Amino acid sequence: MVRQLPNEDGKSTPNLSAYMKSEPGTPSELASSREVEKGNLAEQGERGVQDDPPDGGLIAWLQVFAGFLLVVNSRGLTNTFGVYQEYYSREQLRGTNPSTISWIGSIQTFLLMFGGVFCGRLLDAGHLRVQLCAGITLQFVGTVLTSFATEYWQILIAQGFCVGMGSSFLWLPSVVVIAQYFDSKIMLATGIAATGSSAAGVIYPILVHKLMDQIGYSWAVRVMAFIVLAMNVVCLAIMRLRVPPRRGGKFFDLSMFRDPPYTMFVAAMTFLYAAVYIPFFYIQDYSRDSGMSGKWQLYVLSILNAASLVSRILPSWVADMIGGLNVLIPCCLVSCASIFALSGVTSTAGIISIVIIYGLFSGALVSLPPATIASISKNPDEYGTRIGMAFAVCSFGVLVGNPIAGALLSTPTINGGANHAAAYWMRLWFFAGGLMFVAGALVGLTRYLVVYYAEDEVESESEVECGDEGEEKDGTPPSPDELDKEDVRSRISYAASIPRSRRRWHQILVEDAVAMQGLSVW
Repeated sequence: MVRQLPNEDGKSTPNLSAYMKSEPGTPSELASSREVEKGNLAEQGERGVQDDPPDGGLIAWLQVFAGFLLVVNSRGLTNTFGVYQEYYSREQLRGTNPSTISWIGSIQTFLLMFGGVFCGRLLDAGHLRVQLCAGITLQFVGTVLTSFATEYWQILIAQGFCVGMGSSFLWLPSVVVIAQYFDSKIMLATGIAATGSSAAGVIYPILVHKLMDQIGYSWAVRVMAFIVLAMNVVCLAIMRLRVPPRRGGKFFDLSMFRDPPYTMFVAAMTFLYAAVYIPFFYIQDYSRDSGMSGKWQLYVLSILNAASLVSRILPSWVADMIGGLNVLIPCCLVSCASIFALSGVTSTAGIISIVIIYGLFSGALVSLPPATIASISKNPDEYGTRIGMAFAVCSFGVLVGNPIAGALLSTPTINGGANHAAAYWMRLWFFAGGLMFVAGALVGLTRYLVVYYAEDEVESESEVECGDEGEEKDGTPPSPDELDKEDVRSRISYAASIPRSRRRWHQILVEDAVAMQGLSVW
C-alpha cells in the first residue's frame, strides 16, 4: 500500500515518491522508502539486495569494461562469421551449399543464446568465476581446434559447438552483472558493453583478412585464439557479482511465462534474432555477386559493424529516458525497410548506403533487449533466470533463420536466374525483412500489454484502498463529471511506458492524475 499524505483539503492522496525510484524530498523519506522495498522482498521470501545499485563509481564501470571485453569475444565472434562464411565457400569448403556452411555460425549463435538457460541460473546462484573459467577454456580449445580442421564436420564441432558453448558462458555475465550495478543508467551501461560486438565486427574481419594473407588461414585462427584468451583473462580478474547468491530456484521456471508482457517480448525477440544476423552472414557474398570491387568487399562487413557501433550507445541513452520498448519499435521498422531495400540495389554506392542505415538501427536490436527484460521484471534476483530463459527460447530463431535464408538463396528465382544478383537474392532479403516486421509488431504489442497491466494494477489498488478507507464522507463516490478519466488514463499509460528509474521526471504529472481518482501507482 502506498503511503497517503493529506492534501490542502484534508483528504488523503497518494505519495508516489516511495514507489518511483526518485529522490524523495528529505533523507528520512529516502530511508523510509528503502525500508519499504526491503521489507517487501523479505515478505516474499526472496533474497534482498543489501543496498541500492551504486549506479556509477570505479567498481561499477570496471564491470562495464569487463562486460565490453566479454561481448567482444562472444557476440563479436558471431558478427565476424561472415568472413569465415565467405572464406569457406571460396576456399576450404568450396562447392558446399551456402545454407550448409551457415549452420556452423547458426549453431554457434544458437548455443551462445540457448546456454543462457543454464548460465542465468548459475549466475543467480553465485557461480560467476566457475562459469567464466569454463567459457574461457571451451572457447580457446574450440578456436585452436578450428585451425587444424579440414573437413566440414570437424569445423562444425570445433567452431560451431565448442566455441558456441564457450561463448554462452561468457556472454550472459556481461548483461546480468552490469544490471546489478546500475539503475537509472542501466540502458546506457549495457549499451556501452554491447558495443563490444560491433567493435569486434569492425576490427576482427580486417585482422583475420590481413593475417590470412600474411601467415595463412591456420595460423591466423591460432593468433585469434590467443588474442581472445588474453582479453578473457582480464575479465576473470575484475568481474564481480554484487547481489548475494540465491540458492533456491529452477534453471527453467515456466511460471515466469505467466507474465504476459514478458512472454510477448520473448516471442518478439525470437523473430528479431531470426532476422537480425542474416545481413551479417550474407552481406559479403551479396556484395561479391553484385560486382563490388575487391577492396569494398573486404570492408563492407566492417562498415556494417562500425555503423552498428553508434546505435549501441545513442539508442541506449535515449531508452533510459523514454523506455527500451519505445526505442525498439522504430528501430525494428527502419531495419525492416533497409533489408527490403537491399533486394533492389546492386550498385556499390547503394549497398554501402543501405548497409550504413541498417547498421545505425540494428545495433539497438542487439543491445536493448536484455536491459528491457530487466526493466519489465520486478525482482533483481530473477534477472539472470529471466534473461537466460528469454535467450534460450529466441535462440531457436537464430538456429533456423540463417540456414532457411541460405536455402532460399540456393533456389534460383524464376526471373533472372542466378546471374542476376537482385533476382537471385530477392527471396533471402524478403524473408529477413518479413521476420523483422513481425518482430516490430510484437514489440508494439508488448508495450501495449505493459501499459494495460499497469492500468489494471492501478484499478485493483484503487478498489483495495476504497475497501480499507470506506466510502467518501458524503456517502457517495465522486461524480463522473468531476473527473477527466481519459486524461487520467493517458497520463498513467505514458508513465507506465517509461523506465521506472526515470519516472521521477513525470512524478508531478502522475500524482496529479492519481489524485483525481484517488488511485495509487506502483
